[in-house]
Amino acid sequence: MELLEEARQQQGLEELPKRVRAALVHDALQLLPQPGVPTTKHRVDLNHRTISHGPLHRHLVTIRCPDQAFYFDAVKGYLQRSGIQPINQQTMVAAMQCDDELCDIYLRHPDQHSEDNFMLISLHLSATLVPDCHSVCKDISAILRSVDLSVRDFEQMRERLIDIAEMIRRDHAPSADLLTWMNEDRYIMFGLRIDGTRLGLLRDYRTMERIAPGLHDEIEAIPAPTQPGIEWLHLIACQHYLYSATNVKVIRICWHGEKGTLNHAILVGHFSRSARHMNSSQVPYLSEHWQALQELSILHNSAFYRREVRTLYDRLPKSLLYSIKPEKWVAPLKAIVDMTVPTQATVSHLTPAMGNLEYLLIAMPANRFGPNVLHHIEERVAEHHITIHGTESIGIGPYRIVIVAIELHRESILEGMTESVSQCIIFWKDKARKEVLKHAEEIDLPMTLRELEQLPQLYQELFPYTQFLADVKARDRVLASGKCMVRVHQRQGATGDIELHIITAHTLPLGQLVDRIQAFGLTAIQEAG
Repeated sequence: MELLEEARQQQGLEELPKRVRAALVHDALQLLPQPGVPTTKHRVDLNHRTISHGPLHRHLVTIRCPDQAFYFDAVKGYLQRSGIQPINQQTMVAAMQCDDELCDIYLRHPDQHSEDNFMLISLHLSATLVPDCHSVCKDISAILRSVDLSVRDFEQMRERLIDIAEMIRRDHAPSADLLTWMNEDRYIMFGLRIDGTRLGLLRDYRTMERIAPGLHDEIEAIPAPTQPGIEWLHLIACQHYLYSATNVKVIRICWHGEKGTLNHAILVGHFSRSARHMNSSQVPYLSEHWQALQELSILHNSAFYRREVRTLYDRLPKSLLYSIKPEKWVAPLKAIVDMTVPTQATVSHLTPAMGNLEYLLIAMPANRFGPNVLHHIEERVAEHHITIHGTESIGIGPYRIVIVAIELHRESILEGMTESVSQCIIFWKDKARKEVLKHAEEIDLPMTLRELEQLPQLYQELFPYTQFLADVKARDRVLASGKCMVRVHQRQGATGDIELHIITAHTLPLGQLVDRIQAFGLTAIQEAG
């Protein structure tokens, strides 16, 4: 209780009701290490209960795991991907001494960097928003198990990757250099399979199926390797990985064995944050890829295009760059550089060499992008009968790049796609501006364009874009004549309802205005001015 209270004060949390505190203590006691059970064997565990207070219900999920950031980060990543926001949370680090016969009856403060330290985490979830807590707990349990497998086998996976790099060096030195570079804390390894040995996540088929359903079958369905080197396998199951905030990738590494046979290993993981932000043109293997790309005619002959394309190249996902030949990148990247109109977007279709996924590379001006735009893009792509499995967006200088992972298609899918996507970044003011420019001779164009830029959001929500030009003309006539103008419109989507647009040079009290309208036998149901 003292450790729990100390943790509460450190985290600046309000004091919990006694009933909740008692439940937390009881559930935490159930998760403590047991005598005679090696702490390395059962390092993760959880339990849950639902408590009620009148009409309010909450789930308490209590977790025990080693005191390492990977475990809780994975759980938080899962909750975020699932749209679950805990209503409260307690985290406590403690230690407990055990031997084969008994354990200390009390918890103690953790020792610095001790392997015996463990975390007790309590998540409070709304029972209204999370009705199926059992399924959530099964997911979290699989996540903790997955992370624990990866952490325990991490050093062994690193050692095996060193051996693989040495074996592949005889066949392809750039691949060996890349593996060595990745093994210097630049790649987060979740699992490795080599020579019948399974490490990390790949040890446990049931856990892997919970974390990434279908991943095992998709890996097995990939055609057998035909040459040494590194191949990125772009698989649907990786897009639905349960908890990782970064897209997980599968790599197949192939080399010739001592008897000349082609051996291979499977590596599951993703680049670290520092590696993802490193310039791709300076990464082993990709540096040769970039050299081949810039030798192509348009880049070889133009310093401008070479600089602009390199800026894009350096920030694109490395797994995608590895998977597509250099010459296939010229047209998509040049199209992005050539964008000049603020409402212009480009769409390119990219097909990696291996896997059951393709990608749409969508580029637009950075100031046009937002959550609603991404949602509209997904809707427009789906209208073309294309199945979307994931999206990723990257800001690169003045551009926003959206990468949409889609199911493999045999036919061309770009027909009409660019126009559909471009409509997602054409906003109300863009359409109104286009309408104004058509009638430039009828109005004071500079002043009207300035007014358009300062138009409040409410006006845009109430009226169609064509209304702006009509209102400008009506206002000019009212100011010139001094008379009031009333326009009557049939209201869209409402049977029998009408809209009255009243333009006047003087401010009219809204109450008087409503009274006069009702004198004509009309009932005002909504007003805006």
